[in-house]
Amino acid sequence: MNALWTDHHGPWGDSVEPENLVLFSGFLRKGCCDEHCLHDDVFVMGTRSKDILARDTYLALLQAHEVLQAGAATLFKSHGLTAAQYNVLRILRGAGKDGLPCQMIGERLVNRVPDVTRLLDRMERDGLVVRERSEQDRRVVRARLVPAGRSKVDSLDDPVLELHRDQFKGINRSDLEALEAQLSTFRGS
Repeated sequence: MNALWTDHHGPWGDSVEPENLVLFSGFLRKGCCDEHCLHDDVFVMGTRSKDILARDTYLALLQAHEVLQAGAATLFKSHGLTAAQYNVLRILRGAGKDGLPCQMIGERLVNRVPDVTRLLDRMERDGLVVRERSEQDRRVVRARLVPAGRSKVDSLDDPVLELHRDQFKGINRSDLEALEAQLSTFRGS
């Protein structure tokens, strides 16, 4: 933010009419392009409407997601995995020795992937999972962890917890609980 103005004058002394001020991130800003302009120039203290607050919150969540996801991607890459592969390993570890049908794995993924079959193909090729046709219903293919896959996912437990501890170190426990509770409302909608 270049300047915080308490009157309606821009940085070059130009007058800014109230109708040319746009709400953005808790401040009124002189509109330079249109009502959606995100340039960081002249701000006047103000309040946001719920619509603008929702937009700004959405953008903040997207930016936070990018930062958090980048840290996770770096960690998983250092262990020869993608985030989706790690997610499959966790899902299958939780499923136990019988594994799960491939369709159910796809439904449980945190981030949907367009082709679960190819994802499992790569994981089977890498020796992390095995797939077998169900004896009860030949149309169903079940995937389960093999020892190397179990070892891989187990070896990531502490590094993942350490990553999350570092990512959220600036937020106290009660605020983190409140954030998690608020974000969980999106799961049901």
